[in-house]
Amino acid sequence: MPREGEIGALWEKIGPNGPYLTGRINDEPVVVFRNVQKQGNQPDWRVMKPKPRVAPADGRKPAAKSETHLRTEDDDLDTAF
Repeated sequence: MPREGEIGALWEKIGPNGPYLTGRINDEPVVVFRNVQKQGNQPDWRVMKPKPRVAPADGRKPAAKSETHLRTEDDDLDTAF
């Protein structure tokens, strides 16, 4: 049960490219990546909507854990919400 004022939750994960966060904010799935090209007053982290998985070209079903299994821009991240 969410606490008063809470708008979401994030979980830290470690990928081949470093740490990132996954979770939900306002019931929207999000993936958060560190801004490795930060310059000046740019943000430290980037919050993005994960890209939905697409079926392989050969017509097989993707190896998803559920229908809501999502894939981020980074193909090595495998996150289910």
